[in-house]
Amino acid sequence: MGFIVKKKVDVRGVGELDQFYVRVDKYTIYRNRSSLDVLTGHFNSVESAASASGIFFGDYNDYSNQLPTSMSVDGNQINYNPRLSINLGSNTTVEPYLSSSIAKDSTPYIDFDDEGNEIEKEKVEYYQVEEMSTVKLKKDISIIADNIYEFAYEKLKEKYKRDFDPCKIEDA
Repeated sequence: MGFIVKKKVDVRGVGELDQFYVRVDKYTIYRNRSSLDVLTGHFNSVESAASASGIFFGDYNDYSNQLPTSMSVDGNQINYNPRLSINLGSNTTVEPYLSSSIAKDSTPYIDFDDEGNEIEKEKVEYYQVEEMSTVKLKKDISIIADNIYEFAYEKLKEKYKRDFDPCKIEDA
């Protein structure tokens, strides 16, 4: 189970490709964090992904066609993050409570080095912001529904559509 991203990319060490295959290598559910992490691998084709896994324990796994994550997309060099972390929670209205967060304030100023030359610096101050809130994110692993694989693949396809826009995604 995987999908093909039809988008021209220039993969470091491989060259220019018109498309590449994406498959999930690992699913991890974190109950305490209430999140699902999905780790993917990029390959030249469906067949090369299959040869990287083998059928039996002890089979030789051929990773020669696994693609590096360093690539150029639309002229921009990126190191693509193959991990998707999905929060499994839903907003819930609760009794009003005081929430706090840390905010940062930066102020530029001029200083001088040992030779008397002006140097632009920035003074950074952190402060606490408190506010009343009535919404909390409730842990809810049940939003996965019946099939974790379909749920993860739909979220993954959304991520690739967004990150490689414009592109075409085809199930393979």
